[in-house]
Amino acid sequence: MIFDPLFAQVFDEALRLEASDIHLKSDSYPIFRIHGKLGKVSYLPFFKDEELKKIILQLLTPEQQKRVFSELGLDFGFTYENKSRCRANIYFNRGTIGIALRILPMNPYSWEELSLPDVIEKIRNFRQGLVLVTGPTGSGKSTTMASMIDDFNSLKSLNIITVEDPIEYVFTDKKSNIIQREVGVDVRSFPEALRYALREDPDIIFIGEMRDQETINSAFLAAETGHLVLSTLHTNNSYSTVDRIVNTFPAEQQHFVRLRLSETLKVVISQTLLPTIDKKGRVVACEVMVVTPHIKDLIAEARLDDMYTDIKNGQFNSMSTLNQALFKLFQEGKIDKTTALNASYRPSELEQMLRGVYNSADAFGEITSSQKGGG
Repeated sequence: MIFDPLFAQVFDEALRLEASDIHLKSDSYPIFRIHGKLGKVSYLPFFKDEELKKIILQLLTPEQQKRVFSELGLDFGFTYENKSRCRANIYFNRGTIGIALRILPMNPYSWEELSLPDVIEKIRNFRQGLVLVTGPTGSGKSTTMASMIDDFNSLKSLNIITVEDPIEYVFTDKKSNIIQREVGVDVRSFPEALRYALREDPDIIFIGEMRDQETINSAFLAAETGHLVLSTLHTNNSYSTVDRIVNTFPAEQQHFVRLRLSETLKVVISQTLLPTIDKKGRVVACEVMVVTPHIKDLIAEARLDDMYTDIKNGQFNSMSTLNQALFKLFQEGKIDKTTALNASYRPSELEQMLRGVYNSADAFGEITSSQKGGG
């Protein structure tokens, strides 16, 4: 693919500044998101509508060019000059064209490089079931999932099939055989791709997102028939994940869905990205739920509020609440108190945990002072 020189100028600058996202719209300077903060870059070219339309259309195949105008939008992915992968969305704004670009590394990071929880040791040993990575938009779900897939790829001889819309990370076969299928390019829909995948001797199936009843049912079927299924959801914690899946279905089906979920779900990793204390980067905080026999019963019985206690007391099983993860990052000096409290969905509990740290520090200071005075 040949890139327009102005587009290359913008993309290269985004890479230099370690931006995660680029926003280009008509009659505007480029806008970058850097370490979570959005800002215009006014020393780069100012784009007019016709100029931007020409640049964007150069990124597309002839078929994609037809789709973007017939569907008034398009998701797609591409590789930029062997420097970066990119996930893109084209949209229209007051009759003019625009594009949002998410910058991804060429190669997945390792689990250790991302400082992710040690639950990967358990996941590596799963042969079947459902593993979910959840979080809001921009929380690093794709990066975590790519790391997980490449971990399997590096360590085990498996047949791994991914179904994505669009393909984000491109994997190179290591010990495993990886087949990547893009919805709209290689297959018509997620459910169709999953039906075909079950006939292609898979060990692991990655579904880009569990979006609807048909896709969720297909994921259940794959997990129930001896395959490990990996997927993502836009939910903030473990029990809202269970709730979201169950509530996708009509009321009369929800009891059966809970039973299927309780039998297939293995792990939920719910994550968020937070600014570091020096504001020069971001760090991930993860809540981890491993489905133990007791949590399995809680899911089946719709006792979701009781799951929190099990997660909180489940360190032996590699579990952690978000508050425990935030508290650890605070103790390590990676995030400040305000950031921790703003990220928590149980801030009162976290406030008590943090108060314990300050009280301990105050007590230590008093002891040290009295020792000095007594000397």
